[in-house]
Amino acid sequence: MAKQDTQDKTNNYDIGDVVRAKCEFRDPDTKALVDPTTVKCFVRTSANVVSENTAVRDSAGLYHYNITVTLEGRWYYRFAGTGTYQSAAEGQFYVKQTNFPA
Repeated sequence: MAKQDTQDKTNNYDIGDVVRAKCEFRDPDTKALVDPTTVKCFVRTSANVVSENTAVRDSAGLYHYNITVTLEGRWYYRFAGTGTYQSAAEGQFYVKQTNFPA
């Protein structure tokens, strides 16, 4: 069972921010934190460009990936654990339009 979270519950960011997406993986029976064999973080930008990234392991069952936002609009991310303890979780956030030139 995977659970996702972002650092800010409002999920609104500015262009240039770094969004730390987080995920935890737990054994479905014992609820203990566990490590899948591999953990990827897929990111879909507001321009519909998808990247596949390796998530950073913080400790047993806890992972994150830092997303540098460069475009306004709705962004999506998906953590996917494979192998042992296969599971996935998705999240999204919004990047506000800037009033300044790039």
